[in-house]
Amino acid sequence: MIHRAKNLIETTLKYIGVKQIFRDEDAFDRVRASPSAIILTAREKLEPDRKKAAKFEQGGRRYLRSKRFKRIIPIEVSIFDRDEEKVDSWIQLLLNELPDGIDDGKGNYTPLRPSAIEWIPDQKDRAAATVFIEFESGIFRDQELDTIEQVIITTEVNRP
Repeated sequence: MIHRAKNLIETTLKYIGVKQIFRDEDAFDRVRASPSAIILTAREKLEPDRKKAAKFEQGGRRYLRSKRFKRIIPIEVSIFDRDEEKVDSWIQLLLNELPDGIDDGKGNYTPLRPSAIEWIPDQKDRAAATVFIEFESGIFRDQELDTIEQVIITTEVNRP
């Protein structure tokens, strides 16, 4: 899921016109093109979440999908450009183009929640800000439901 989330953000950044996008800080430190961005993941949260998510049919069999854990994946997107006004406009474009959620590749909806923007002080010859985006995924278990193959109804008549 984390790879899918990073790819979505990278595709969105490319679409809005960010020139260079990095996924690790070491590579980013060597290049100073404007605008540029770096996509990093932070500490992931895992919370128990016992919910019935969906019933579905596959191959003639019925299943119940239950959510076991809520998986909150925080991603930090730092955007750099020559001045704060340009960085602010890149942030607005990013937030405007990001969808409200995505499919996790297994048929489960994953909401996307931008949560904060932090401006990075004291950058040499450039401005920077970090957008914090949370992807709320889950760990699911599919359980096959029993099927009723035949129902026989009998009636009894009581006579006096």
